[in-house]
Amino acid sequence: NILQAEDLSKEKETIEREDRRYLNILQQIFAGCMTRFKLDKNLHNERDIVLALMKVKIKNDFHSSLLSRILDALLSHAPPREPKNWITIGFQRDSPETDIRGTGIFGVLQILFFAEKYPALTGKYLLMSLDKIQQFPLAITMFSFTALSAQALREGRLTTMCNSNMSVINVMNLFYAASLHRYMARWERDKLDITKRHEAAEENSRYCKENAKALVGDFLKQVQQI
Repeated sequence: NILQAEDLSKEKETIEREDRRYLNILQQIFAGCMTRFKLDKNLHNERDIVLALMKVKIKNDFHSSLLSRILDALLSHAPPREPKNWITIGFQRDSPETDIRGTGIFGVLQILFFAEKYPALTGKYLLMSLDKIQQFPLAITMFSFTALSAQALREGRLTTMCNSNMSVINVMNLFYAASLHRYMARWERDKLDITKRHEAAEENSRYCKENAKALVGDFLKQVQQI
C-alpha cells in the first residue's frame, strides 16, 4: 500500500493543511468554530499522507510502474491510428515525470483510480481529447483535478463528507471523479475547444467547491446508468 510504504516525514513538514483565504474577514475570525475546519482527529494522518504524496516526485521503479499503468490504461482506448506514446494520452512530452510536479505521485494515483474504476468514461474522454477541433491534453487536465481536490480539502469543502465516510482519500477520489466528469460533460455539450479551457476550468472549480456534496451525489447516480 503506497499510503503506508512511503517515507513521507520530510514532505509532511511542509504541507499546507488548511486554506482560509477565500473567507471574508468575519468568517476568518470565527473559522475555528466552523464545522468545515473540524476534520475528525482520526483522519488527520490520512489527510497529511495524501497532501504529502502530492510533493513526491517519480523517484523509484515502483513510481515508474504506476506511470506505465496509466499509459497502458489510457492507450487501451486509443484508436489504432494514434501513436502509442505519452503525448497521445495528454502528456507534454515523452518524459512524463516533469508533468506531475504540481500533484506528485498522488496525481498519478488518482488518474489510475479513475481509469480503472470508470473505464467507459476514460475511453470517452480520451477520444474527446483527440478530436481535431476539441482536442486537449487529457493527462495534464486530469492532474489539474487532483489539484482541485486538494484545494477543496484544504478549504474545508470536503470535511463533512470525510467525517461521514471516515475516509479522506475515498472522498477525494469521488470529488475528483465528479468534478472531472462535470467538466468533461460541459466540454462535450458546449463544444468547447482549447481557447475556452481556462474559463471553463474556473467556472467548474467554483461550482464544484461550493456544491461538493450534491456534485458527488449526482455523479454517483449518473454512473449507475452508464
